[in-house]
Amino acid sequence: MDDTSRYIDVRIWKDLKISTLSNIKDLIKSAKILLEVNMEENKEVLSWHPWVSGGLYTFALEEFGKLLILLSCKPINGKVKIDYEDLFKYHREKFKRALAELPSECRLLHSGGYTASGYASSSFDTDTIADFEARKGIFYTDLGEKNNLKITPSVDAETMEKAISSFKTEIKKISL
Repeated sequence: MDDTSRYIDVRIWKDLKISTLSNIKDLIKSAKILLEVNMEENKEVLSWHPWVSGGLYTFALEEFGKLLILLSCKPINGKVKIDYEDLFKYHREKFKRALAELPSECRLLHSGGYTASGYASSSFDTDTIADFEARKGIFYTDLGEKNNLKITPSVDAETMEKAISSFKTEIKKISL
């Protein structure tokens, strides 16, 4: 027996898709506005690390994963079955779906220092993938395995601008 699923009315499902898409657009707009403020008003401090904008962006990506789950559901006899616990509420699954669907520039908050010809000046910096772990690191303080302070994941303005722009293009393709 599948006890993680919920059956909802088709009208609720349609409203849920509309609301989720609206949330995505609002989060992206907020991330973009905050990024612009960081770059214009706080260049010396924040333009190299607009972490809160990156955090909001990760919420938009997770909502996109949720929307993909909702779009995969098929109405039957006026009801829609949603795997609520294992898909709809499961953060990592929503990120997995979103990141698999989106172009590569939408996946990064920060590009690492490695290039085809070797390491760039930011050597040993690694990519910051816009996933659940990055969001936790951006918004929550935590201890590492050795009881040290976990470092906030790197977010850079140029990468964020590309990610937001590309993501906005992908959102325009969504048809409910």
